[in-house]
Amino acid sequence: MLLSFIVMFLAAEPGVLADLPYFADEFGVDDASGDKNSNILMPVMICNTAKAIPCILFGIHYDKSILGLASVRLGELTSDWNTPTVNNDFDWGAAVALVDNGNPIEASSTGSVAELEFNVTGEPGQISHIDFYDLNYLPPHCDDIYCGIQLSDTDYILGTAHPRNGTFTVVVHTVPAASGITILLLLNALLGPGL
Repeated sequence: MLLSFIVMFLAAEPGVLADLPYFADEFGVDDASGDKNSNILMPVMICNTAKAIPCILFGIHYDKSILGLASVRLGELTSDWNTPTVNNDFDWGAAVALVDNGNPIEASSTGSVAELEFNVTGEPGQISHIDFYDLNYLPPHCDDIYCGIQLSDTDYILGTAHPRNGTFTVVVHTVPAASGITILLLLNALLGPGL
């Protein structure tokens, strides 16, 4: 039955989704930063679920010239679910499917549903938005529902959540400028106190 529900998710036509119920208050990530050529983990959070949730599909919209999606891991609320399915072939980012293994997220839950591991490839100072979209308000560039937050309840009713969008910044490291006192102390140390 759950497999047929996922097929229904994937086969839905653009524009037929409207006024879907909200099964969580928020879904998304917090702001983060990291060094160029490092890997970072970003938890995907769901906040205050209204119903038990056995299936989650969502699109992660990010700048692929700044971040590369290396892997998707299960979160604290989905730790015993099936291995995530990821499609990273979209220009706008990636789509992720999470399906329970007989243990749905309980109603009134808050916590991580996934951890996104990104390779930081951008230059220092560059910024990538990490956006999620409510299925009731998909942007024009989304020609299918892969773009949005899709939540299933245990009766296989489709719902969504309000997005929590984040910003990722590639860290800029600066060398602090030396003060006159620091330079004088260095000269004294090198040349002696007779300056």
